[in-house]
Amino acid sequence: HDVEIGFGRMINGLVGLKTESGVAIPQVTALLKFWSSQGSAVGLTIEQMTGLSAALIQTGARAQGAGGAMAKFFDTAESAAA
Repeated sequence: HDVEIGFGRMINGLVGLKTESGVAIPQVTALLKFWSSQGSAVGLTIEQMTGLSAALIQTGARAQGAGGAMAKFFDTAESAAA
């Protein structure tokens, strides 16, 4: 049930981003795939991760490169906080 709620929130957030800023949803979801586990581990919500991914895509970031950098950043942050 929690997964369904989270998925619904993510979809609503993506639709809002597309409507407000024209961000490409497939690129945002591709970026999310690379780093959402690490972002979740440090306490980010799906809305925060989606918004950050959309902002990165809007600046011209590519999903694989930005996703790898985000995953490494949050792995480091999680290790430092432990």
